[in-house]
Amino acid sequence: KKGKEFMPFEERKIILENLICVDQVIGFEDDDLGSCINALKSIKNMFPNDEIIFANGGDRATSEVPETPVCKKFNIKIN
Repeated sequence: KKGKEFMPFEERKIILENLICVDQVIGFEDDDLGSCINALKSIKNMFPNDEIIFANGGDRATSEVPETPVCKKFNIKIN
């Protein structure tokens, strides 16, 4: 958060891959806004018929995140 990783991506990836509810971990680079809009578009292209849930983190309202318009456009749920 705020441009600082609390642990390297590869370590986080290993932890997430070992959760039974996680199908796949996909790395990405933030855009200029620091959002994951490009990642959401890429995931929707990879899995066009699957339900995709964007986990917002809960520290900001849905209306405040830059990903909201993309989620609405591509029918991605925000949690």
